[in-house]
Amino acid sequence: MLSHLMVPMPGLPDYTRINETLLHMDFVNANYSYREVAVTPTEADRFQGNLYGLFYHLSIPPELHMYTMQLNGCLNPLNYDGKKQVFKVPVLPPIVD
Repeated sequence: MLSHLMVPMPGLPDYTRINETLLHMDFVNANYSYREVAVTPTEADRFQGNLYGLFYHLSIPPELHMYTMQLNGCLNPLNYDGKKQVFKVPVLPPIVD
């Protein structure tokens, strides 16, 4: 009804995407169990900018990489700065209908 009055503003975040992410995280938090995995400062420094490489090093299955990123508030694996050293890793695999 009011969609014709909407004005796109490139400086504003995409609230639809943010809302979908939050809903997804609510589902993950309610239905998954997780364990915490700690990395040493040396490992964190070694894998700066390569979060997927760190996940491989920690033996996290590739199908859980995206869920692990979202569970830890990461949006881009290239933005890992090595400061975060404790990660929540989902244990229960996702159920797909």
